[in-house]
Amino acid sequence: MRGAKMMRLFYLIIPLVLFFVTPKNASGVEPSSPVITVYSVDLDSYLGRWYEVRRIENDFQDNEPSAGDGPCFNTTADYSLLPSGKINVINTCYRTSGPEVAVAKAHSVSGSNNAKLKVNFTGIPILEWLGIGSGDYWILALGEKSVENLYSWVLVGAPKLDYGWILSRTPDLSEAEIDLALSKAETLGYDRDLFKKFQR
Repeated sequence: MRGAKMMRLFYLIIPLVLFFVTPKNASGVEPSSPVITVYSVDLDSYLGRWYEVRRIENDFQDNEPSAGDGPCFNTTADYSLLPSGKINVINTCYRTSGPEVAVAKAHSVSGSNNAKLKVNFTGIPILEWLGIGSGDYWILALGEKSVENLYSWVLVGAPKLDYGWILSRTPDLSEAEIDLALSKAETLGYDRDLFKKFQR
């Protein structure tokens, strides 16, 4: 799949680079206080497909693998539980040249009640075991559960506030719910205006 290898490389390199830089958030300001996640996450209600409705621009989705590819749009994330207890992650996005897929494994951080995950896109077991190439995936806010017992939306971020996504169970989330998620992001220290829509 054209560009898929390059996307995978971005997912490997970016967390390694971030490991060595000064903690800054998306506004270039250090968080004034520790970022608080939700208290706990019911994994059964979290697994399944999510649609990206807003994101803070980032290198691995917005840099072009090839000239003219443009940024990722219509991004989805699919989560499923593996026999090992880890979570299989499949991220799919589209560019002008076609779809890109990145596959990862995630695990819950001990003591976080599933609110903090480590996600590794390297695909190399020894690096996964060592934690090399692993990125933080913190669940900062959750929408109400549906009749299917699934969370309706989620605000995902990182401890340095350098990344941020709002995901929904449907491609379109109501403006009221988007505003609720953005308001929560703002209370945590994010600049709400940095969350952009990348859908077609």
